[in-house]
Amino acid sequence: MLAYIRYLSSFATVAVPDLDAAVSWYSSAFGFEVIASDPHGTGGAPTVHIRRGEGQDLILVAARAAEAAATRSSGVRMSLAVDGELAGFVDNAIANGAARVGPEATGAGDVTLRDPYGHTWAFFARTAPAARSVASRVHH
Repeated sequence: MLAYIRYLSSFATVAVPDLDAAVSWYSSAFGFEVIASDPHGTGGAPTVHIRRGEGQDLILVAARAAEAAATRSSGVRMSLAVDGELAGFVDNAIANGAARVGPEATGAGDVTLRDPYGHTWAFFARTAPAARSVASRVHH
């Protein structure tokens, strides 16, 4: 396992049947970059740490096809903020093989996509938090 990964607050581990193809796809479609790799990573399976932005880390782990299929549709959805234009990001992901899931965008502005490995992702435009007044922080 990539020992240094423990400094992160949280991260998802995604099982994929073809590690090299997955690294290439997540880079092209969603803009992830390789941070590190370990040929003997999780349980002896090759592992790659990829990052899209601060706090948006994934661990990709090579899995046999049956193991990767078992992790699909687990009810877990990964949500990531997009800095910049959401529509352009989504168009690029779809051009690279992502499939839109559900309506074009939810009322909250999320766009849900499914990657070629069956995992569901929600992307949203990052917004700055609203300034809170001193009065709203005072507890009565």
